[in-house]
Amino acid sequence: MAISYAKLNNGTWGIRAQGVQVSAGDQVMVLTKAGVAKPERVAKIVWSAADGSVMLAAIEPKTTGTTGPKAYKPNPSQFAGHEADATEFETYSQKNAARVNAAFASCGCVAYTSVFTVNRWDAQGYRVAPGQAPVQVQTMRPKFDDPADKQKVTGWVWTLTPLFCSHQVVKAVKG
Repeated sequence: MAISYAKLNNGTWGIRAQGVQVSAGDQVMVLTKAGVAKPERVAKIVWSAADGSVMLAAIEPKTTGTTGPKAYKPNPSQFAGHEADATEFETYSQKNAARVNAAFASCGCVAYTSVFTVNRWDAQGYRVAPGQAPVQVQTMRPKFDDPADKQKVTGWVWTLTPLFCSHQVVKAVKG
């Protein structure tokens, strides 16, 4: 079960989905060779194996330029205009993504796209509504012997990270 970038016969970049069924309009997380997960939207299926185990798909082009957004932002109707760094990730965990996607299957929210930590929601101008229960995922955070020296990691600590979906947050009111 992996989705990666692939060069298509027409010379454009698309995705290769192995062990995952995708269709036009689906938003997927693509894992780069560097281990960075990037959101992409499937434009159309270019090729599919007879048994459906492998698919090649074209992706929607990203908008670029100095006046518009730098890249496609997840769920643009709800989160348009917010800082891109609050929705971009340096790492990707298939195990955590599967757990989050299963937990939020009834509302359709997707890991790394419409499910974030409290801090990431705050950065996007939202706050968690009172009484909302998070989904907990296991993550690792760096351990520092000297809290002032954040460059020298001395180990790693397992921790539970609470995540909330877009249906559990409200627009923050300034005041």
